Amino acid sequence: MIIMIDMGHSSVDPLNGKKSPDNTFHEWSFNRKLGRALIEELKKSGYDARPVVYENEDNKKISLTERVRRTNVVCGQVGTKNVLFISIHANA
Repeated sequence: MIIMIDMGHSSVDPLNGKKSPDNTFHEWSFNRKLGRALIEELKKSGYDARPVVYENEDNKKISLTERVRRTNVVCGQVGTKNVLFISIHANA
């Protein structure tokens, strides 16, 4: 089983990456921190957990279509029944 972790949004999304009105909470940043921590914990527990968007892409807008395409590549390699896709979002 491969667990694909999709951390929604980026720092360059419209409206400066979806943030709270007082600018103290940035959704993309929270999603990345939570997603990376989840991947780390899953790996410690013996799971094959992978990010859909990599750290060097934090400042790029990776479309939902592209994130799904990346996951579908993995599905094509190991079968759709062997892939779990988790998409993390937090409303700013």
